Amino acid sequence: MKPLCLTLILMLPFAGNAGWGPDTKLSTNEVAAVLNENMGQCIAANGTAVHVVWSDMGINSGTVFYKRSPDGGITWGADTRLPGDAGHDCNALLAVSGSNVHVVFIRNAGTPQAASYYKRSTDGGATWGPDVLLGNTKWWPGVAAAGDMVYVSLNTMVDATNSEVFFRRSTDNGKTWEPQQQISNAPGRSEDPAIAAAGDNVYLVWNDNRDTPEDPATHHRKGMAVYYRRSLDKGVTWGPETALTHAPDFTYFPAISLSGSNVDIAYGDRQTEHYDIYHLHSTDYGTTWAPKEQITHSPTDVFYPMVVRDGLNVNLTWSSPAGLMYQHSGNGGASWEPAVVLTSKGSFAFMATAGDVMHLIFRSQRDGHGAIYYKRNPSGN
Repeated sequence: MKPLCLTLILMLPFAGNAGWGPDTKLSTNEVAAVLNENMGQCIAANGTAVHVVWSDMGINSGTVFYKRSPDGGITWGADTRLPGDAGHDCNALLAVSGSNVHVVFIRNAGTPQAASYYKRSTDGGATWGPDVLLGNTKWWPGVAAAGDMVYVSLNTMVDATNSEVFFRRSTDNGKTWEPQQQISNAPGRSEDPAIAAAGDNVYLVWNDNRDTPEDPATHHRKGMAVYYRRSLDKGVTWGPETALTHAPDFTYFPAISLSGSNVDIAYGDRQTEHYDIYHLHSTDYGTTWAPKEQITHSPTDVFYPMVVRDGLNVNLTWSSPAGLMYQHSGNGGASWEPAVVLTSKGSFAFMATAGDVMHLIFRSQRDGHGAIYYKRNPSGN
């Protein structure tokens, strides 16, 4: 019986990984390719078109690249360098609406401090317009799109110890931009905002330490909560700032996904000595929330989750010492299939769905430096 049990254990990860194709290298001639953190998307799918962005920190101190597949990830076009700056560009994210591809990134040169920029293509990524300055920021921007509306989250220091979340919108597919609005209003750190939009609704979720006491000696606050705010009128007005987690939670790196009336948030929480992945779900456009659900029970840190929902299909990925993990629910998150290792040589994954197809990109060091890889599952959604 012992050999049989061993055989079953070895087969389970392989069986759970069924349907996923091989790892395909996307970046070419890279030096130190990186993806962003999980506050937005580095991959988007619209029908059979799949769009990807990444940065290479070894080329001119930072360069943003774009790549496109016209046939659902089967074949890919050439790497396209996007911004026209001599370098110092990084932390790119994108959103797609119809034939419009919207990219945001941060530039660390040419202004008194780091600045967020926007760039768009109106022909599905074939050609690109000029760089548009969105404003000076401390950290990278995020972007979401719905119809002709484009929404950007910004994050900057307003004084030596206080960072805040800001928001800008365009009503004409990124041609012109309205002035920024301040979304968070609190002492301490309000940062790393994740943004999502669908229909008239816009959602922002971020890390916030306003509810933890300040050390009078250092003026630092320990502990983070997931804070949330939504607009039901395309970003004109906003509901209250709402804490979705509370002490003793120590939360970080939230990600958000929308599908119909469902809002899903995945985040890390270090209640013990290491981070685990948690899931929050709302069925009524973010009006009410079910209790948090602990997804992992890991003896080591797991981090940077990404969540993508399409109807009853909920897909989760996260990075771990074992590699890139993936978990799926086919009943809206009521129960979950066993987690599987998609690749032992990958981290910082981003997902997109189109029909039945699951698309996934990740960063790998298997080449001796950072490179961007892609996987697809033609029936995974």
